[in-house]
Parts: sequence; structure tokens; C-alpha cells
Amino acid sequence: MKPATKKALVVIAGNLVNPVLGVMWAIFAVSTWMTWSRTHSVVALLLFCVNTLFAVLFVTRRHSKAISNDPKDWMITAATILLSFSLRVAQPAGEFARVASQGIQGAAVLLILISLVALGRSFGLIPANRGVKTHSLYSWVRHPLYSGEILFYFGFVLGNLSLLNAVIFTCIILGLSVRASSEERLLKKDQTYADYLKRVRFRFFPGIY
Repeated sequence: MKPATKKALVVIAGNLVNPVLGVMWAIFAVSTWMTWSRTHSVVALLLFCVNTLFAVLFVTRRHSKAISNDPKDWMITAATILLSFSLRVAQPAGEFARVASQGIQGAAVLLILISLVALGRSFGLIPANRGVKTHSLYSWVRHPLYSGEILFYFGFVLGNLSLLNAVIFTCIILGLSVRASSEERLLKKDQTYADYLKRVRFRFFPGIY
């Protein structure tokens, strides 16, 4: 596929997908607020904050210095997001699993919130350079936002055990790993990020991966 054709496809995809995602996050924010108003769940309140911040940062994100023109990156991003929507509530495994699930999800949402605040207007979905971030949690791992997502979905699956959820969770991890690799491949063209890669070795969890 010619570079000009790829670029045109990216523009068209962005014009179609971006408004839809912005509306979806706004809907999720309202939904989690209604859940909190009924249950007064701390996790629901944190999710409301996350979804609201997602929507705001997505709409106000900084113009990118460079963005991936590879349709594969767009497809993998969309597939990973859709997979997260496919997780289903299942029969709780027990009281311990329920409490552990809520605790892990609560910690994960806090991790996501801190990562989003650190990203600010550099937040985006498709691999792009909107400014390199190396402070806060980014001084520990390269993709703390993805770390938070992995922990959150792990907590959900722990409290809603099923083969389907386990398979979806595995696919989400693979999708996030591919997205992280694509982002690093694009960003390392920036010398600041290339130096950052040498300092911060791990992608998601210190000492593990």
C-alpha cells in the first residue's frame, strides 16, 4: 500500500473512530456515576473519574508530532478496546475472591488515574508522539497506563471466573504488548525517548516485564 494511501486511510479512520470513542467514554462516565449513586462503591466512583478524564484528555489531546500510518496499529488498538468490552459478569468464585477482586480493581483504577494525570494532553490511542513523558510512574515503567489496565482486568476476571473471561484477558494482554511495542518503535525515533528506553528497562511491571 502506498504511503499516501495509508495516510488517507488514517485520516478517514480518525474522523470516524475518534468521535465515537469520545461519546463512548462520556456514556461510561455517566453510567459509572449512576452506579456509584446507587451503590456508593469506591471502585465505581474511581471509574467515573477515570472515564471522565479519558473523555476530557481524548478531546483535548495535543497535536501529534508523528503518528503511525500502519492500519495494523489501528486494528489492534480497536480490537483490544472491543475485547475489554466483551468481559462478562460471571458467578463469583467466593467471598475471598470478591474482596480481592475489588481491592485489585480499586488499586488499578488509582494507578490509571495517576498515569493519565502524568500523560495529560499527551494521551492518545494510536501510536504517536505527542511529547515524551518520563516523570511520575513513567520513571518506573514505560507504560504504567497499560499496567493499570492489566491489573484492573485481572481483578475483574478474579471476581468473575470463566473460561471466556480468561481467554479474553489473555488476548487483552497480548494486544497491549503489541501496542506498547508499536509505540516504542515510533517514539524511539525521538532521541529523548531513545535515551529513556536505556534508563527504564521494563514495560509494565518493575523486575518482571
